[in-house]
Amino acid sequence: MPSETVFRSASFWIDGDVAHFDTAAQQCAAAFNAGILARTERRSNDSMKDMQAAAPDISYEVIAQLLRRKVQPSYKAMLTNRKQGKPAGIPRAGRAYPIIIRDRCWSLDGDALTFSLQIFGTHSRLYGSRRQLSLSPFDPDYDTRILQSATIPPKVAEIAYSKRKQKWFIRFVTEQRCAPRMNTGIVAGIDLGFRRHIAVVSVPGIRKCLFLRWSDIRHRDRNDHARRKQLQKAGKKRAVRTRQDKTARYRKDYISKQVAAIVAFCAEHGVDTMRLEDLSGIRERAADWGRDMKRELNSWPFAQFQAHLADKLREYGIHTQLVNPRHTSQRCSVCGHVERSNRNGGDFRCKQCGYQNNADLNAANNIAVADATAEWDGREFTAIDSIAEAA
Repeated sequence: MPSETVFRSASFWIDGDVAHFDTAAQQCAAAFNAGILARTERRSNDSMKDMQAAAPDISYEVIAQLLRRKVQPSYKAMLTNRKQGKPAGIPRAGRAYPIIIRDRCWSLDGDALTFSLQIFGTHSRLYGSRRQLSLSPFDPDYDTRILQSATIPPKVAEIAYSKRKQKWFIRFVTEQRCAPRMNTGIVAGIDLGFRRHIAVVSVPGIRKCLFLRWSDIRHRDRNDHARRKQLQKAGKKRAVRTRQDKTARYRKDYISKQVAAIVAFCAEHGVDTMRLEDLSGIRERAADWGRDMKRELNSWPFAQFQAHLADKLREYGIHTQLVNPRHTSQRCSVCGHVERSNRNGGDFRCKQCGYQNNADLNAANNIAVADATAEWDGREFTAIDSIAEAA
């Protein structure tokens, strides 16, 4: 059953004497590489020993968190990609790597947002270098509220270096209590798209809808794709990677804003269940599409959008379910007649009853009344049948 809490992160810039972070980050990078090497050489039992040897000044607790939260997931992801036939090299850390710490390594001082830190082991010459450092939030409204309203005090944090700002920051992982489950009986449907609209939300029961356009993001993607091709031909790998990172940040920010708009719309109209299309396998089904269409489809972050939306809705007590998208764009939401010629681009006109509407809005209406096949459980979408059996 879904739990009643969600995880949120609160990020703060670190101000003060942070010289010792350079040493810790470099040794964490060396420890990560040593742990991955031990795994690839089938020496899993030696991972911890090799990592400690590569990072002699780092405490056992920090090394253990690095192994659990970074080395093991990275190695598992590499194996999964290789089994699926995808190119997957051995993960490598650069000169510096994030420092994963538990609450035993720091102490927060109430609203003053100061903390003292101990990441070096008793065997290190740096042991005992506990410093009082001040924190300033990325977003004063959001990050401070998330940290102060945590149901359970943060247990894990990550210290990393921002190359753009040339500053160290710390990200606390907090646990927030969800709002009580709503039981209004109002169901909404979302039709996702990658051309005209990123999403069309419809609440047929109360005749309310919300249109969210892609705005300039598709134009930006096309320009970035053309520019990356030029940079690749010129052999400028670092510039290509920088541009990819910038595009990913822009897309993530854009999706966050659209999700916030949808959540606000649902909360305003008392929606208690949101239904989305189950788009798993859509890229494989589109193997015979044209090159440009496949490129646009591959850059369409529907899974990221759905997971982010489901997580945010859950915080407000709203269920999120998946439905089979078959014929949702061809079926008339009034009489139920299914025919391919009902839809013509962005327009829908039923050949049987004459009903006319925006094609995406008609599809969202069909999604809202379709039978659910899976439900978000806080981590992933789980089949409804499996949830019923578990209950």
